[in-house]
Amino acid sequence: MTDESLRLRAYHLFSEVLGTDAADQQRILGERCGSDAPLRAEVQRLLRGAAKADFPTESLRAGMLATPESLSGQTIGRFRLCEALGSGGAGVVYRAERIGDVAQVVAIKLLSATLSEHAQALFRREAQLLARIEHPCIARLIDTGVEQRRAWIAMEFVRGQRIDQFCQTQGLTVRQIVALVDQLLDAVAAAHRLLVVHSDIKPANVLVDEAGKPRLVDFGIATALRDVTDEVRTAAEPRSFTPNFAAPEQIAGGPITVATDVYGLGALTYRLLTGTTIHGDAPSSPDYPLAVTERAITLASVTAARRGMPSSVLRALRGDLDAILAKALAHRPEDRYATAESISRDLKAYLQRRPVSLLANKPTYRLTRFIQRNVALVTAASLVVVALAGGGTYAVLQYQRAALANQVAARRGEFLEHFLKAANPEHGRRDITVADVLDSAAAAADEQLGKEPLVEASMLGLIAETDGSLGRYAEGLQSNERELNLLKARHAGGNEIGHALLVRAVLLRSFGKFANARAAALQAIAVLPSTADSRPDLANSYDELGVADTNTAREAEAEAFYRKAIATRRLGPQALSAQNADSLTGLAVLQANQGRYADSAAAAAEALELQKKSASSEDPARLATEQIYAVALNNLHRSEEALPLMRDIVARSTRINGPAQSSTVIAEIQLGEVLFDLGRYAEAEAVLKPAAETSEKAQGPDTRNTVAAWTDYARAACAHGTNAAEGLEVARRVAAIRDRTLPPDDWRRQWSNPTTIAWCLVHVGRNSEAEPMLLKAVAGLEAARGSGFWTTQFTYRALRDLYAATGRPAEAARMIKKLSH
Repeated sequence: MTDESLRLRAYHLFSEVLGTDAADQQRILGERCGSDAPLRAEVQRLLRGAAKADFPTESLRAGMLATPESLSGQTIGRFRLCEALGSGGAGVVYRAERIGDVAQVVAIKLLSATLSEHAQALFRREAQLLARIEHPCIARLIDTGVEQRRAWIAMEFVRGQRIDQFCQTQGLTVRQIVALVDQLLDAVAAAHRLLVVHSDIKPANVLVDEAGKPRLVDFGIATALRDVTDEVRTAAEPRSFTPNFAAPEQIAGGPITVATDVYGLGALTYRLLTGTTIHGDAPSSPDYPLAVTERAITLASVTAARRGMPSSVLRALRGDLDAILAKALAHRPEDRYATAESISRDLKAYLQRRPVSLLANKPTYRLTRFIQRNVALVTAASLVVVALAGGGTYAVLQYQRAALANQVAARRGEFLEHFLKAANPEHGRRDITVADVLDSAAAAADEQLGKEPLVEASMLGLIAETDGSLGRYAEGLQSNERELNLLKARHAGGNEIGHALLVRAVLLRSFGKFANARAAALQAIAVLPSTADSRPDLANSYDELGVADTNTAREAEAEAFYRKAIATRRLGPQALSAQNADSLTGLAVLQANQGRYADSAAAAAEALELQKKSASSEDPARLATEQIYAVALNNLHRSEEALPLMRDIVARSTRINGPAQSSTVIAEIQLGEVLFDLGRYAEAEAVLKPAAETSEKAQGPDTRNTVAAWTDYARAACAHGTNAAEGLEVARRVAAIRDRTLPPDDWRRQWSNPTTIAWCLVHVGRNSEAEPMLLKAVAGLEAARGSGFWTTQFTYRALRDLYAATGRPAEAARMIKKLSH
């Protein structure tokens, strides 16, 4: 392959990957280059150059290569060309300096095409129009000219970083990115008012300068160049475009209008907020036209979730920003925002927490925005609004008559808005809490909504669910009981009553009343109809039965209920089946408790596959499932695999939930267990003691997490040896707590306590005391939990060490055979 041929192929491939993210670039290069190492190296060289350039080039177009010319040192107009910054289908860009006493650095673009006299006149007219654009976010047009029938344009030389790279390196939040884009919108709107359309808005054409201001380069020049070069383009030549930023009408050869820039702005914003392009799976010139003209875009929040972005980003994207981007990226120009100013108005509304134009007619949406704008005045209302906008709307969804459902929703919104306005602390107390608002609403519901029992029932259901999310289970049960009485008195349908019973089961289970929760879930299943719209509640009711039975030693029944939940959801649409992650996670916990670690790992892995499709890597539910999977790996003696997973889980849980939250403490305990199983006792001890101290301070000394952390610490400290005496003392203290708080027949009280104490006795050389305790414990554990259970295996290890220390190799070998390696 000649050097010229290699360069030509490299520029074509470079034109396709420029503007895509790093992962897409590598994927495309792998597909297109294959074993052609020189081609890959040349494209990567061009990409590095584009990333470093102060004035990035216009994307190169397939089939329209303009090879950079060696014109450095030559004079163009009043400027001396210094160095080529890049080239594209339309021409070559140089850094240039003004000749004479006035020092000025500019960027000069030399057009590739030669122009007829008519085209030169058109070019001069367009240049005059572009020169009128003055905006702090637009690179200024400084001068233009035509030499030897080739046009040139001198523009302000902007030193800055590509906007996508700037957002990434600065770690901008969603709101900061939106504010940055809004400045850009103002610039585009200013140009549109002068009838100038950019038509090539993309990351490479937006730089952020040293002051943090976005600067749009090449503005309007793309339009002017298209007008003057159309004369030399044959009818058979396709119009050039930038994949993933070009609008459908650009692909189809339709008219370029303000709507084209609206699409480009939407595509740019989508890229900045999600980290990928609108059709990331179709980044090349051949694939993109089909994707952009025939496929709807994926909502930004869904794309972000698939990419594993933080839950805070997903929450920020859902709702307003999803709606704004979907409208800006509509296929038909007439379905998009009419102007850049109209997008800007909605983005400003988002930033100010005011209703955006697309959703402003929805009553509950207006109420949500009212609360968010007045958060300093009615902070107590925020969780109520979350429930109203989310799961708390169940009654409206469950009522079968659409007209009635709308009436119920509207009346409930009015009732809540009245209470939230009344809660304004400027008119009274300043220590208003969420509980105050809920209690006031619950107390007034009968008086103000008594003549509208379905509205009152819906309101009480919302209050009950919100109370549950706040841990106010007793208050939630009171509102739930009132709701059920109203529904039954009005002979409401099975869907409404069944859902209320399901909520009751959740509240009772959260309260620790598993037997009562089981009864409520069974009642829910009995009244819920066997229809498609009842499947979500049926499946959730089976899950509640699974949780209740897991906690009341009905493990066989629990597994059957979890499997019923999974089967019920699989009868519905794919979206419902995706919710089986919760059932599979519960099943994995149950199987781990039974010592069925291979089954537990398989169930957790299946749950994770479902969660990865809809939840980010920082979603708490996904994090919990990963934790269960890592524990199962450890119990399968795959501790080397489990260790990096557990370290990552601890780091993420600390970041998401905080160091004192129970899920973080549990993750730290399990990390300590993995280190213990690897024989890294000092490291385990160093992890477990702080976890135990944190749990005791945050949750109390008698809680399950605190006791588990101190138990594991005692084992690690005794095995390590340095703090063995302290470990033995902790083991005895834990045993006393369990003797006081657990039922007499609980296996942890009967067998785990003496096993831990005996383990420590072995490691301080008191073998004669330890042996009878271990023999009794191992017999009990084999009968109660089986030989493969983690604590049973731990007891085998203790006996192995005891026999080895007392010179009894045959008995030690017998214990070794019992260990599952």
